[in-house]
Amino acid sequence: MRKGVGVALPKGVYRVRRWWYYQERRGKPDHGPNIKLPDFGTPEFWAKMSEIERGETGPAGGTFDALIAAYKAHAKWLNLSDGTKRTYGFALTRISGRWGPLRVDGLSPPAIQKFMDDAFRNQAAMGKLVHAVLRTILKWGVPRGYGTLNPAREVEAPDGGDERFAKPWPEDVFRKVVAEAPVELARMAVLGRATGQRVSDLVRLRPRFRDGAGIVTDIQKTKKTAHWCPLDQADIAAIDGWKVFANATYIAGEDGRPLTTSALRSRFAKWVGAQPDLKGLRLKIHDLRAMAVCDRRIRGDSHQRIAAAVGLSVRMVMGYSRGIDQRMAACGEREQNEAVKTLASGVKTLGEKS
Repeated sequence: MRKGVGVALPKGVYRVRRWWYYQERRGKPDHGPNIKLPDFGTPEFWAKMSEIERGETGPAGGTFDALIAAYKAHAKWLNLSDGTKRTYGFALTRISGRWGPLRVDGLSPPAIQKFMDDAFRNQAAMGKLVHAVLRTILKWGVPRGYGTLNPAREVEAPDGGDERFAKPWPEDVFRKVVAEAPVELARMAVLGRATGQRVSDLVRLRPRFRDGAGIVTDIQKTKKTAHWCPLDQADIAAIDGWKVFANATYIAGEDGRPLTTSALRSRFAKWVGAQPDLKGLRLKIHDLRAMAVCDRRIRGDSHQRIAAAVGLSVRMVMGYSRGIDQRMAACGEREQNEAVKTLASGVKTLGEKS
Protein backbone atom coordinates (compact mmCIF):
# COMPACT_ATOMS: atom_id res chain seq x y z
CA MET A 1 0.00 0.00 0.00
CA ARG A 2 1.13 3.59 -0.56
CA LYS A 3 -0.12 7.03 0.29
CA GLY A 4 -2.10 8.99 -2.28
CA VAL A 5 -4.16 12.13 -1.64
CA GLY A 6 -4.57 11.19 2.00
CA VAL A 7 -5.62 7.58 1.54
CA ALA A 8 -3.77 4.30 1.03
CA LEU A 9 -3.92 3.00 -2.54
CA PRO A 10 -2.72 -0.30 -3.99
CA LYS A 11 0.73 -0.46 -5.53
CA GLY A 12 0.64 0.37 -9.22
CA VAL A 13 -2.11 2.97 -8.93
CA TYR A 14 -0.91 6.42 -9.99
CA ARG A 15 -2.17 9.77 -11.22
CA VAL A 16 -1.39 11.86 -14.31
CA ARG A 17 -2.88 15.32 -13.76
CA ARG A 18 -6.43 14.52 -12.70
CA TRP A 19 -6.68 11.07 -14.31
CA TRP A 20 -5.91 7.85 -12.46
CA TYR A 21 -4.36 4.68 -13.87
CA TYR A 22 -3.27 1.23 -12.76
CA GLN A 23 -0.33 -0.75 -14.12
CA GLU A 24 0.57 -4.17 -12.82
CA ARG A 25 4.30 -4.52 -11.97
CA ARG A 26 4.77 -0.83 -12.71
CA GLY A 27 8.41 0.11 -13.19
CA LYS A 28 9.49 -3.42 -14.09
CA PRO A 29 10.47 -4.72 -17.56
CA ASP A 30 7.51 -7.13 -17.64
CA HIS A 31 4.93 -4.53 -16.55
CA GLY A 32 1.33 -4.82 -17.69
CA PRO A 33 -0.70 -2.32 -19.74
CA ASN A 34 -1.84 1.02 -18.34
CA ILE A 35 -5.51 0.77 -17.33
CA LYS A 36 -7.48 3.99 -17.00
CA LEU A 37 -9.49 4.09 -13.78
CA PRO A 38 -12.83 5.78 -12.98
CA ASP A 39 -12.81 9.26 -11.46
CA PHE A 40 -11.18 9.36 -8.03
CA GLY A 41 -13.57 9.04 -5.11
CA THR A 42 -16.49 7.57 -7.05
CA PRO A 43 -18.01 4.22 -6.08
CA GLU A 44 -16.63 2.79 -9.34
CA PHE A 45 -13.13 3.93 -8.36
CA TRP A 46 -13.24 2.19 -4.98
CA ALA A 47 -14.68 -0.94 -6.60
CA LYS A 48 -11.65 -1.01 -8.87
CA MET A 49 -9.38 -0.58 -5.86
CA SER A 50 -10.97 -3.69 -4.35
CA GLU A 51 -10.46 -5.62 -7.59
CA ILE A 52 -6.80 -4.63 -7.68
CA GLU A 53 -6.36 -5.74 -4.06
CA ARG A 54 -7.86 -9.11 -4.95
CA GLY A 55 -5.71 -9.34 -8.11
CA GLU A 56 -8.73 -9.58 -10.37
CA THR A 57 -8.34 -6.51 -12.56
CA GLY A 58 -7.27 -6.26 -16.19
CA PRO A 59 -7.18 -8.88 -18.92
CA ALA A 60 -5.01 -11.97 -18.61
CA GLY A 61 -1.47 -11.54 -19.91
CA GLY A 62 -0.78 -12.52 -23.52
CA THR A 63 -4.43 -12.37 -24.58
CA PHE A 64 -6.03 -10.26 -27.29
CA ASP A 65 -7.74 -8.13 -24.65
CA ALA A 66 -4.34 -7.50 -23.05
CA LEU A 67 -2.85 -6.62 -26.44
CA ILE A 68 -5.69 -4.20 -27.21
CA ALA A 69 -5.38 -2.56 -23.80
CA ALA A 70 -1.62 -2.17 -24.21
CA TYR A 71 -2.01 -0.77 -27.72
CA LYS A 72 -4.57 1.80 -26.53
CA ALA A 73 -2.18 2.93 -23.80
CA HIS A 74 0.68 3.47 -26.27
CA ALA A 75 1.57 6.68 -28.09
CA LYS A 76 0.78 4.93 -31.39
CA TRP A 77 -2.90 4.96 -30.40
CA LEU A 78 -2.90 8.18 -28.39
CA ASN A 79 -1.55 10.16 -31.35
CA LEU A 80 -4.39 9.07 -33.63
CA SER A 81 -7.18 11.53 -34.32
CA ASP A 82 -10.51 11.06 -32.56
CA GLY A 83 -12.11 10.01 -35.84
CA THR A 84 -9.50 7.33 -36.47
CA LYS A 85 -9.86 6.05 -32.92
CA ARG A 86 -13.62 5.70 -33.45
CA THR A 87 -13.08 3.83 -36.71
CA TYR A 88 -10.42 1.55 -35.23
CA GLY A 89 -12.66 1.08 -32.21
CA PHE A 90 -15.32 -0.67 -34.31
CA ALA A 91 -12.73 -3.17 -35.53
CA LEU A 92 -11.12 -3.68 -32.11
CA THR A 93 -14.54 -4.45 -30.65
CA ARG A 94 -15.08 -7.16 -33.26
CA ILE A 95 -11.60 -8.60 -32.66
CA SER A 96 -12.12 -8.62 -28.89
CA GLY A 97 -15.52 -10.24 -29.31
CA ARG A 98 -13.98 -13.05 -31.32
CA TRP A 99 -10.71 -13.71 -29.50
CA GLY A 100 -10.58 -11.41 -26.44
CA PRO A 101 -9.66 -13.93 -23.70
CA LEU A 102 -7.58 -16.13 -26.02
CA ARG A 103 -3.81 -15.94 -26.31
CA VAL A 104 -2.41 -13.96 -29.23
CA ASP A 105 0.38 -16.49 -29.89
CA GLY A 106 -2.25 -19.16 -30.58
CA LEU A 107 -3.77 -17.33 -33.56
CA SER A 108 -3.34 -19.01 -36.95
CA PRO A 109 -4.08 -17.99 -40.55
CA PRO A 110 -6.93 -20.57 -40.80
CA ALA A 111 -8.55 -19.03 -37.69
CA ILE A 112 -8.39 -15.56 -39.25
CA GLN A 113 -9.76 -16.84 -42.55
CA LYS A 114 -12.66 -18.49 -40.76
CA PHE A 115 -13.39 -15.22 -38.95
CA MET A 116 -13.44 -13.35 -42.28
CA ASP A 117 -15.69 -15.99 -43.86
CA ASP A 118 -18.07 -16.27 -40.91
CA ALA A 119 -18.47 -12.64 -39.90
CA PHE A 120 -17.94 -10.60 -43.07
CA ARG A 121 -19.41 -12.60 -45.90
CA ASN A 122 -21.88 -9.77 -46.57
CA GLN A 123 -19.88 -6.96 -44.94
CA ALA A 124 -16.81 -6.72 -47.14
CA ALA A 125 -16.00 -3.11 -46.19
CA MET A 126 -16.08 -3.91 -42.47
CA GLY A 127 -14.08 -7.07 -43.12
CA LYS A 128 -11.38 -5.04 -44.84
CA LEU A 129 -11.27 -2.66 -41.88
CA VAL A 130 -11.06 -5.46 -39.30
CA HIS A 131 -8.39 -7.23 -41.33
CA ALA A 132 -6.32 -4.03 -41.60
CA VAL A 133 -6.62 -3.23 -37.88
CA LEU A 134 -5.80 -6.83 -36.94
CA ARG A 135 -2.62 -6.65 -39.03
CA THR A 136 -1.75 -3.35 -37.36
CA ILE A 137 -2.09 -4.51 -33.76
CA LEU A 138 -0.35 -7.84 -34.41
CA LYS A 139 2.55 -6.02 -36.08
CA TRP A 140 2.72 -3.72 -33.04
CA GLY A 141 2.49 -6.64 -30.63
CA VAL A 142 5.15 -8.98 -32.04
CA PRO A 143 8.20 -7.00 -30.83
CA ARG A 144 6.46 -6.57 -27.48
CA GLY A 145 6.13 -10.26 -26.81
CA TYR A 146 2.64 -10.93 -28.15
CA GLY A 147 3.56 -13.84 -30.40
CA THR A 148 6.46 -14.33 -32.76
CA LEU A 149 4.81 -13.66 -36.13
CA ASN A 150 1.90 -11.83 -37.74
CA PRO A 151 -0.46 -14.47 -39.16
CA ALA A 152 -2.77 -11.80 -40.62
CA ARG A 153 -0.19 -11.22 -43.35
CA GLU A 154 -1.00 -14.64 -44.74
CA VAL A 155 -4.72 -13.90 -45.14
CA GLU A 156 -6.26 -11.71 -47.83
CA ALA A 157 -8.92 -9.18 -46.92
CA PRO A 158 -12.48 -9.99 -48.07
CA ASP A 159 -13.27 -9.36 -51.72
CA GLY A 160 -15.59 -6.53 -52.64
CA GLY A 161 -16.35 -3.56 -50.49
CA ASP A 162 -14.80 -1.12 -52.95
CA GLU A 163 -16.65 1.67 -51.15
CA ARG A 164 -13.67 1.73 -48.81
CA PHE A 165 -11.92 3.83 -51.45
CA ALA A 166 -13.33 7.01 -52.93
CA LYS A 167 -13.99 7.18 -56.65
CA PRO A 168 -13.33 10.23 -58.83
CA TRP A 169 -16.31 12.34 -59.84
CA PRO A 170 -17.12 12.35 -63.56
CA GLU A 171 -15.62 15.45 -65.18
CA ASP A 172 -19.02 16.93 -66.02
CA VAL A 173 -20.03 16.64 -62.35
CA PHE A 174 -16.92 18.52 -61.23
CA ARG A 175 -17.64 21.21 -63.84
CA LYS A 176 -21.21 21.52 -62.61
CA VAL A 177 -20.21 21.92 -58.97
CA VAL A 178 -17.59 24.56 -59.80
CA ALA A 179 -19.93 26.50 -62.08
CA GLU A 180 -23.31 26.13 -60.35
CA ALA A 181 -22.93 25.26 -56.67
CA PRO A 182 -22.87 27.86 -53.85
CA VAL A 183 -19.49 29.50 -53.38
CA GLU A 184 -18.45 27.40 -50.38
CA LEU A 185 -19.10 24.17 -52.32
CA ALA A 186 -17.38 25.43 -55.47
CA ARG A 187 -14.29 26.35 -53.48
CA MET A 188 -14.44 23.03 -51.67
CA ALA A 189 -14.36 21.25 -55.03
CA VAL A 190 -11.37 23.25 -56.26
CA LEU A 191 -9.40 22.92 -53.01
CA GLY A 192 -10.22 19.23 -52.64
CA ARG A 193 -9.06 18.38 -56.13
CA ALA A 194 -6.02 20.65 -55.93
CA THR A 195 -4.72 19.40 -52.57
CA GLY A 196 -6.21 15.93 -52.07
CA GLN A 197 -6.89 16.69 -48.41
CA ARG A 198 -9.77 15.40 -46.31
CA VAL A 199 -12.78 17.59 -45.69
CA SER A 200 -11.70 18.09 -42.06
CA ASP A 201 -8.53 19.74 -43.40
CA LEU A 202 -10.15 21.61 -46.29
CA VAL A 203 -12.36 23.65 -43.93
CA ARG A 204 -9.25 24.88 -42.11
CA LEU A 205 -7.26 26.11 -45.13
CA ARG A 206 -6.47 29.86 -45.14
CA PRO A 207 -4.45 32.23 -47.36
CA ARG A 208 -1.78 32.56 -44.68
CA PHE A 209 -1.01 28.87 -45.21
CA ARG A 210 0.03 29.49 -48.82
CA ASP A 211 3.75 28.87 -49.21
CA GLY A 212 5.44 29.37 -52.55
CA ALA A 213 4.10 26.91 -55.09
CA GLY A 214 1.99 25.10 -52.50
CA ILE A 215 0.03 25.27 -49.29
CA VAL A 216 0.82 24.07 -45.78
CA THR A 217 -1.67 22.14 -43.68
CA ASP A 218 -1.81 20.13 -40.49
CA ILE A 219 -3.35 16.76 -41.39
CA GLN A 220 -5.81 16.11 -38.57
CA LYS A 221 -6.29 12.37 -39.07
CA THR A 222 -2.62 11.45 -38.86
CA LYS A 223 -1.48 14.35 -36.65
CA LYS A 224 1.03 15.28 -39.36
CA THR A 225 1.96 18.92 -38.86
CA ALA A 226 3.20 21.47 -41.41
CA HIS A 227 2.65 19.20 -44.41
CA TRP A 228 3.47 21.10 -47.61
CA CYS A 229 1.26 20.19 -50.55
CA PRO A 230 2.33 21.41 -54.01
CA LEU A 231 -0.21 23.12 -56.27
CA ASP A 232 -0.17 23.59 -60.01
CA GLN A 233 -0.14 27.10 -61.46
CA ALA A 234 -3.79 27.10 -62.56
CA ASP A 235 -4.90 26.20 -59.04
CA ILE A 236 -2.61 28.83 -57.50
CA ALA A 237 -4.06 31.52 -59.77
CA ALA A 238 -7.62 30.49 -58.96
CA ILE A 239 -7.16 30.16 -55.20
CA ASP A 240 -5.18 33.38 -54.83
CA GLY A 241 -7.77 35.09 -57.01
CA TRP A 242 -10.47 34.58 -54.38
CA LYS A 243 -9.01 37.54 -52.44
CA VAL A 244 -9.70 36.09 -49.00
CA PHE A 245 -8.28 37.81 -45.91
CA ALA A 246 -5.06 36.17 -44.74
CA ASN A 247 -6.51 34.61 -41.58
CA ALA A 248 -9.98 33.84 -42.94
CA THR A 249 -10.85 30.37 -44.19
CA TYR A 250 -11.33 29.88 -47.92
CA ILE A 251 -14.50 27.90 -47.16
CA ALA A 252 -17.00 29.94 -45.15
CA GLY A 253 -20.68 30.57 -44.63
CA GLU A 254 -22.66 33.56 -45.82
CA ASP A 255 -21.52 35.50 -42.77
CA GLY A 256 -17.87 34.83 -43.55
CA ARG A 257 -17.39 32.51 -40.59
CA PRO A 258 -15.67 29.14 -40.96
CA LEU A 259 -17.83 26.09 -41.57
CA THR A 260 -17.45 22.90 -39.59
CA THR A 261 -16.91 19.59 -41.34
CA SER A 262 -20.45 18.46 -40.58
CA ALA A 263 -21.94 21.76 -41.75
CA LEU A 264 -20.11 21.56 -45.07
CA ARG A 265 -21.15 17.95 -45.59
CA SER A 266 -24.74 18.88 -44.81
CA ARG A 267 -24.72 21.74 -47.32
CA PHE A 268 -23.19 19.52 -49.97
CA ALA A 269 -25.73 16.74 -49.42
CA LYS A 270 -28.62 19.22 -49.53
CA TRP A 271 -27.39 20.81 -52.76
CA VAL A 272 -26.72 17.48 -54.47
CA GLY A 273 -30.15 16.23 -53.39
CA ALA A 274 -31.76 19.19 -55.15
CA GLN A 275 -30.04 18.42 -58.49
CA PRO A 276 -32.14 15.96 -60.55
CA ASP A 277 -29.19 15.09 -62.81
CA LEU A 278 -27.00 14.09 -59.85
CA LYS A 279 -29.42 11.72 -58.15
CA GLY A 280 -28.16 8.17 -57.90
CA LEU A 281 -24.48 9.09 -58.23
CA ARG A 282 -23.76 8.79 -54.47
CA LEU A 283 -21.30 11.68 -54.57
CA LYS A 284 -19.03 12.25 -51.58
CA ILE A 285 -16.67 15.10 -50.78
CA HIS A 286 -14.00 12.48 -50.13
CA ASP A 287 -14.17 11.59 -53.84
CA LEU A 288 -12.18 14.77 -54.54
CA ARG A 289 -9.25 13.03 -52.86
CA ALA A 290 -9.38 10.35 -55.52
CA MET A 291 -9.55 13.02 -58.22
CA ALA A 292 -6.38 14.61 -56.85
CA VAL A 293 -4.57 11.29 -56.96
CA CYS A 294 -5.81 10.38 -60.43
CA ASP A 295 -4.91 13.81 -61.85
CA ARG A 296 -1.35 13.29 -60.69
CA ARG A 297 -1.16 9.76 -62.07
CA ILE A 298 -2.45 10.93 -65.46
CA ARG A 299 0.20 13.64 -65.37
CA GLY A 300 2.81 10.91 -64.93
CA ASP A 301 3.64 11.18 -61.22
CA SER A 302 4.68 7.97 -59.46
CA HIS A 303 2.71 6.54 -56.56
CA GLN A 304 5.55 7.48 -54.22
CA ARG A 305 5.61 11.09 -55.40
CA ILE A 306 1.84 11.41 -55.00
CA ALA A 307 2.05 9.91 -51.52
CA ALA A 308 4.61 12.56 -50.53
CA ALA A 309 2.60 15.40 -52.10
CA VAL A 310 -0.81 14.55 -50.66
CA GLY A 311 0.30 12.98 -47.38
CA LEU A 312 -0.98 9.46 -48.05
CA SER A 313 0.55 6.02 -47.80
CA VAL A 314 1.58 4.45 -51.09
CA ARG A 315 -0.99 1.73 -50.46
CA MET A 316 -3.80 4.28 -50.25
CA VAL A 317 -2.58 6.09 -53.37
CA MET A 318 -2.71 2.79 -55.25
CA GLY A 319 -6.22 2.21 -53.93
CA TYR A 320 -7.47 5.57 -55.19
CA SER A 321 -5.73 5.25 -58.56
CA ARG A 322 -6.42 1.60 -59.30
CA GLY A 323 -8.85 2.41 -62.15
CA ILE A 324 -6.47 4.82 -63.83
CA ASP A 325 -3.53 2.47 -63.32
CA GLN A 326 -5.39 -0.35 -65.07
CA ARG A 327 -6.18 1.88 -68.06
CA MET A 328 -2.60 3.12 -68.27
CA ALA A 329 -1.31 -0.43 -68.13
CA ALA A 330 -3.80 -1.56 -70.78
CA CYS A 331 -2.87 1.30 -73.12
CA GLY A 332 0.83 0.97 -72.46
CA GLU A 333 1.20 4.74 -72.15
CA ARG A 334 0.01 7.67 -70.10
CA GLU A 335 -3.66 8.29 -70.64
CA GLN A 336 -4.49 11.79 -71.80
CA ASN A 337 -7.19 13.75 -70.05
CA GLU A 338 -8.86 17.02 -70.97
CA ALA A 339 -7.66 19.78 -68.65
CA VAL A 340 -10.40 21.31 -66.55
CA LYS A 341 -8.25 23.22 -64.10
CA THR A 342 -8.92 26.53 -65.82
CA LEU A 343 -12.54 26.26 -64.75
CA ALA A 344 -11.39 26.98 -61.20
CA SER A 345 -10.89 30.64 -62.08
CA GLY A 346 -14.65 30.92 -62.47
CA VAL A 347 -15.41 30.10 -58.85
CA LYS A 348 -17.64 32.76 -57.35
CA THR A 349 -16.45 35.09 -54.60
CA LEU A 350 -18.28 35.68 -51.35
CA GLY A 351 -21.23 37.98 -51.83
CA GLU A 352 -22.10 36.83 -55.34
CA LYS A 353 -25.41 35.04 -55.78
CA SER A 354 -25.36 31.25 -56.07
